[in-house]
Amino acid sequence: MSDEHQALTAADDSFHPSVGNEPWWTETSWYGFDIPERRLSCAIYPLFRPNLGVCSLAVHVWDDTGSTPWDARYSRLLWHVPMPEGDLTALEFEGLRFSTLEPLTRYHVEYVDDEHLRLDLEYTGHRAPVVSTTQVPSGARRISHFDQVCDVRGQVTLGGERFDIDAIGHRDRSWYDRPDNRPRRSASLCFGDLSRDEQFLLLRPKTLPGGDDADVPVGGHLIRDGKSAALVAGTRRVVERAAGRPRRFELAVRDELGRTLEAAGRAVNNFAFQCSPPVFAWFSLVEWASDAGIFHGEDQEAHGIRETRRALSRTDE
Repeated sequence: MSDEHQALTAADDSFHPSVGNEPWWTETSWYGFDIPERRLSCAIYPLFRPNLGVCSLAVHVWDDTGSTPWDARYSRLLWHVPMPEGDLTALEFEGLRFSTLEPLTRYHVEYVDDEHLRLDLEYTGHRAPVVSTTQVPSGARRISHFDQVCDVRGQVTLGGERFDIDAIGHRDRSWYDRPDNRPRRSASLCFGDLSRDEQFLLLRPKTLPGGDDADVPVGGHLIRDGKSAALVAGTRRVVERAAGRPRRFELAVRDELGRTLEAAGRAVNNFAFQCSPPVFAWFSLVEWASDAGIFHGEDQEAHGIRETRRALSRTDE
């Protein structure tokens, strides 16, 4: 286990003190899951700005029948909600409730919006969260970010239909200075799960239409036979788009043990997700075909608004 893994403590489930008291100090706590056989995905994404006294909440459920908030199975985005009282380990606002049951391991996530959507889920980490740190463009500060693969069990009621959840899901946390009044760089996060012991996750900046820079820092990990190692190199290319939506991908990663994975991805759904005012993202449920088998997971491609305008003007890479 690396030093970065060991640096995480139970305190990292809580809100962090801001560095320098900047107004744009931001914390996020994303929970998601996918049901590949239904081509259905869910994202729960609160974003907190304690120094401004506000937060936001995004909850989206979509499948292959719709790709925008207007035609998704469920979509709700709230901005400038008053910052809730209390800590992230026991938090409740706007129908969302987070409870930490076991630090860095087990969480209860509930969400209620009348008859439209009800979530009652428990997330249990497969192993310790994995820290990925990258540099902001100025190089002045490291972004703190971790990811964790989890078993997700519970119930979902969507538009009157109730079904049980027993799936592999993901959560992540980040805390850093994140201004809305400056252009944002592009980035991507993609992951896939074949089983509890065969998984990958790649986090990389500079995900621009037209190519894939090889010489950029990457974060993430490769898990093979239950053994996790940090990535030292990784490329992700979108090789086919439809109306701007990424549809097919090529992925290649190498970890610090020298192990490699190559995969060809096929998106089975897409969702247009405005994560914050200057950031637009495509969230996609992806089947990643490799020599080891089919990994199910996601590709999350985020752009600054200026880059989005350019990306949407293209039909392919």
